[in-house]
Amino acid sequence: EGARQGILRTGADDTMSFYFTNEAFRDEVYKSAGVTSIRKYHLMVAGRRKTQGDHLNAGYHLSMSGRTLEALEVYRRGAGQCLRSGLPAAAVACLEEAERLSRSFTEPQLPAGRLADLKYDLLNAYRCAGNWRKARELALQYADLAEELGRSSGALSSRIMAADCLRMVGEYEQALGELHLLEDAHLLDQRVEVGLVGLADLGVLG
Repeated sequence: EGARQGILRTGADDTMSFYFTNEAFRDEVYKSAGVTSIRKYHLMVAGRRKTQGDHLNAGYHLSMSGRTLEALEVYRRGAGQCLRSGLPAAAVACLEEAERLSRSFTEPQLPAGRLADLKYDLLNAYRCAGNWRKARELALQYADLAEELGRSSGALSSRIMAADCLRMVGEYEQALGELHLLEDAHLLDQRVEVGLVGLADLGVLG
């Protein structure tokens, strides 16, 4: 009846999935159905979506069912599969949702190490998708977390990557400046030298 009146539509590939076209009507349905019934419905749809390999929507329905930590892992696994399939934009979509969801967790629920791993996954997805501005933003976020966690090598690699993102968008002088700051902070190692040599090859060092 709802579909006939235009307030519901079924999924293109799954007639057991429904989408509300009217938010006010959706809220009333949710209210009358009760929290338990709604969560069971979302959990059922999440299972179907996982079976279909639709990790983005599976994660959404899991989060709506209250299984937020499980949703986070589904997003991450989906992103990994997307990257292996050469679909970086789809991986970014999954990980952006995971990153958004991660903001709702407290430290005991989502330890800093897992949050850092998520940031690194999103950084890598942005890099594969060629979104250098976003990759730089996440590289710096990961570097800060890595330093707090004592992952000094990972933090350095991420800061070098952040500088390289500047190089990828043509901001050579700023990239050079950041690499020199790493050098001046006694963080010089072979990875920093490689970055400096790369800029030298472009004629940035004169």
